[in-house]
Amino acid sequence: MAVHLRRGDMDNWRNRQHAWPEKEAVASQTVANMQRLGISRVFLATDTTQEEKKWLKGAIPGLLTFEVSEGEPLHEAEIAIVDQVIAGHSTFFLGNFWSTFSWAIIEERYKHGAQEESNAFQQAPFS
Repeated sequence: MAVHLRRGDMDNWRNRQHAWPEKEAVASQTVANMQRLGISRVFLATDTTQEEKKWLKGAIPGLLTFEVSEGEPLHEAEIAIVDQVIAGHSTFFLGNFWSTFSWAIIEERYKHGAQEESNAFQQAPFS
């Protein structure tokens, strides 16, 4: 299973605040899908902070991320490519409807034979 958690530029899109679920909602939806599907590992594709990654690793059992070693000369675009390839091969994908990156992952998954029902979108609770 893979999850895309968009964070980096979301502050620029305050008119779409309903599209950016809080970390608690993402964790809850991820764990629920893991339990429903009998999955024990989940890959997180994200541009979030190390602090939020740490929190999510504590809230989601079996959470994995791609981490660049200190001093590695990888650009953020290269990291995104790695994230997309890994998520594109997942058995189930939980993405963000407003994100072009999530849609690119879904297209990649379709190329590999993924079924439509093996994709879902995070839901941000309305307050």
